Amino acid sequence: MARRAGAHGLRWASRYARGLVSADEETPEAAEPVPCTVCRGTGTLISNLGGSPSNVACAWCEGTGTFLPDHDAQAAGRAAAEAAPAPGDAPAE
Repeated sequence: MARRAGAHGLRWASRYARGLVSADEETPEAAEPVPCTVCRGTGTLISNLGGSPSNVACAWCEGTGTFLPDHDAQAAGRAAAEAAPAPGDAPAE
């Protein structure tokens, strides 16, 4: 790194636009529930899967309309895919 002159004297030049952020500071919890940004707080989405539009529950907020921290929206689809037989497998009798 090179040193450069700035408004506050000599500083180390950095390739990053912002200074480092301390990880010690905790983010305060929100007093009100945060609306889901995917469905905009409605709890539903319009899916065009299958060729025609239909309303489905939002997978990111599970239809509640509020943000769910640490929620995996793809977990339900993964569980269903693991439970379904693979293509070409014969059904068990």
